[in-house]
Amino acid sequence: MPSRKRSRADLGELEQSFIRQSNELIQEGTYELRELREQRLLLYLLSQISPEDTEFQPVTLNRSEFARITGINTTGGKYLAEIDEAIARLYDANLTFRGSRWIPKADGSGSKFMKWITAPEKNNRGQYILQISPDMAPYLLELRRNYTTLELAWMLQFRGTYSIRAYSYLKSRHYDKLHPYSFRIGVDELREVLGAAVYTKWADFERRALRPAFNEICTKSDMLAEYKPIRTKNKVTDLEITISTKDTMERLRLLAAIETDFAEDQFSLWGNEA
Repeated sequence: MPSRKRSRADLGELEQSFIRQSNELIQEGTYELRELREQRLLLYLLSQISPEDTEFQPVTLNRSEFARITGINTTGGKYLAEIDEAIARLYDANLTFRGSRWIPKADGSGSKFMKWITAPEKNNRGQYILQISPDMAPYLLELRRNYTTLELAWMLQFRGTYSIRAYSYLKSRHYDKLHPYSFRIGVDELREVLGAAVYTKWADFERRALRPAFNEICTKSDMLAEYKPIRTKNKVTDLEITISTKDTMERLRLLAAIETDFAEDQFSLWGNEA
């Protein structure tokens, strides 16, 4: 099956790039990708899925394309090893639901581990061939209901490790984009959603994951988000989160800033050289 290629992106194409995921995947699925490189690579692969696709297509990337997507610096002598490490970390990332590594099989015959991508390949030309795992089809293909559409233009700007996950989750909970929405969530649950289980103490979780992610979402995306800690017996156990959509003029201003800030790097980020 032929690999999918995309032409060099301009701002219009960037604004029209979307990622569609089932709400179950966003809200119940957990995985740890602590490096921004692997998160950007995953975003790119997900952005290659069309609403009309019935199966996943392999995506072929050369070294320079891979480096642009992940932000790896090609001027050093270690960048090929860094590319291999980024691919390995994405391949090794197990997806779990509700804390269980075992995902029920579609035919009901048992359970299995689930990964984002199939075994990566490299051809004789030094190109990397990556493909979303067929196991992900129920959560990414032919979605008709209970899914969230994410605009890639906002997510490309994030630099924090947990911002992409936080943004995706908040978008999936904001059902009515015209009005603010508040909901309550347990700290432990949100910690799992963000893939930040390493921060077991509230102070560490807030300082290193939660606050940086919310700050970046508020300053760089189309959303506003705030949280209020709720204590039970002097321990922060829950959060009350309020989310809303920025007004049209502010969103247009931010999109104009994207055009300026990413005129060089970002436009080529998703494009392929001849």
